[in-house]
Amino acid sequence: MLACLAVPLGAEGARAGKVIEGELAPVRKKDEPLVYATYAPAGHKGDKPVPLIIAVHAGRGTAKHFVGFLRSVAEANGAILAGPQGFREVIGADGYWWKGDTGDLLAIDRLIAHMKKHNKIDANKVTLIGLADGAELALKWAFAKRKRKLHGLIAVNFLWKGISPHRTKGLKVCLFASNDAKEKKASLRAHAEKGHKALERVKIPTVLRIMPGSSRSFFHRWDSEFRKAFQWFDGTLDWPKALADAEKPKDG
Repeated sequence: MLACLAVPLGAEGARAGKVIEGELAPVRKKDEPLVYATYAPAGHKGDKPVPLIIAVHAGRGTAKHFVGFLRSVAEANGAILAGPQGFREVIGADGYWWKGDTGDLLAIDRLIAHMKKHNKIDANKVTLIGLADGAELALKWAFAKRKRKLHGLIAVNFLWKGISPHRTKGLKVCLFASNDAKEKKASLRAHAEKGHKALERVKIPTVLRIMPGSSRSFFHRWDSEFRKAFQWFDGTLDWPKALADAEKPKDG
């Protein structure tokens, strides 16, 4: 069972082995509070800097659910995991959408700043994982005109739209899509391939992975792909070369 605690406004650091919900007060009175969830891997002591993974949920999702879903990623990388929650509540359903305005981008900024303030974070190892609408927001955030330091980005099952990528120092990007998944009658594979070409044109190191199936979710049998993505981010695996070598015809 997923361990989840509700914590008061201005909660401090993430807790080992537990998904914790909290909220940050709105910047302006007319704004909404920023609800978020965090998770720290089992055995985390908070005595040394660790990577930070920001998890941006899909439409009709929640921060608690998506952070809980990605706990194994945090465990595998010894990272603290944190996710902001969308501001537009789905009527008649348990979930939230992103509004698609600058407030969404600032929510990610605020959460990263909050996590750095209350946890020992390695500033050189901040990574984003986004799913569907959350992937589109993560991509938009990473390539906004405002310079943002980011180690790696994983975007899953998204529509590539309205994004003008520019080269960002040190950033590596992984684009994932379920082979047969569609959104608004559009092939998510086609959108991932479009994004891959756009990123390659501006010489951003990018890996494209097309996975079997049609699920709008992901991560079913994808664990090894995510492990390789983080090894690539950290420089312990030349993933593009490994993929190219695997595609070469074998002798004999």
